[in-house]
Amino acid sequence: MTDASRSARCRARSGSTASTMTRTVGSVPLGRTRILPERPSSAVAAATCAATSREAATRVQGQEAGIYGWHELILNRDERCRDCGEELDQGARAYRGLSDQPDAAPVFLCAGCVGRIGRE
Repeated sequence: MTDASRSARCRARSGSTASTMTRTVGSVPLGRTRILPERPSSAVAAATCAATSREAATRVQGQEAGIYGWHELILNRDERCRDCGEELDQGARAYRGLSDQPDAAPVFLCAGCVGRIGRE
């Protein structure tokens, strides 16, 4: 038995007819006329840009003071929400930003604003 006939029998038995050839010319996926992806439409590009800008703005607001988390507490003095400006009275529940910068000014958020983190 020759190597060619042995190889043919092996392929027939395995049920697979996959090729091991790699094509470098004329290899375009089905349903496409070119290999490179299409350019995004201006609407898609604008939406991606807006979403990226919102995410970056949210990260910057927290990172400007080195904030790595938020801790819920009951205020013992009046404060103001950093994001919306709502007055947070003594005795109200609020969230203080936890910072790794020892000289960072205290930052407080109301429950509504802390709930929006990561969703904007």
